[in-house]
Amino acid sequence: MSLSKFYVLLILLFACNVDKHKKVKEGDFSFETTESSVLFFKNVRGLYYEKQENTKAKADIYRNKDRIAAQDHPVINLAIVHHWRNDKAYIMLEPNELIANEIRLEVQWQDPNNQAQGTYFFDFGDMETHYYFAVKLYHSLQENHYFQIKVGRKWQEFMHIEDEREVFRKTMLDYLRLVNAVK
Repeated sequence: MSLSKFYVLLILLFACNVDKHKKVKEGDFSFETTESSVLFFKNVRGLYYEKQENTKAKADIYRNKDRIAAQDHPVINLAIVHHWRNDKAYIMLEPNELIANEIRLEVQWQDPNNQAQGTYFFDFGDMETHYYFAVKLYHSLQENHYFQIKVGRKWQEFMHIEDEREVFRKTMLDYLRLVNAVK
């Protein structure tokens, strides 16, 4: 391989590698996609997703192929909904059967480094609500927080398996790239 081809390949690798620790400002969001972000998602990241077409809604729904199918503990998977007609994309939470009937999701987080803690609430609702809750969980994952979720009246471990955390993180990062929130 010639030296110039090597440099071009190196530049492409760095251009496609996003900083997985980069924070997203919760208030600064747009559901807008661009032609280039959609092409990148479909051609590079789309291979990792199952695609469900909904021609009536003029939307495609993407679910990570590695998403967690477990029903023995609480799980929240993410779906990326791309409304291709109006160039918008949304992140949608898909809780498993164990927590799907909860009226409100309550997730407690704790920082293992300084013992800071807090609670996130999710009351289902519109796509903006899904986005804000997903971003909060994403930021907590970046900080390696420990989670518990309320199921019924009891607290259970949540996202305590590394594969679950990684699938959530990757899906969220792919979504944020699709809407140009991270570069």
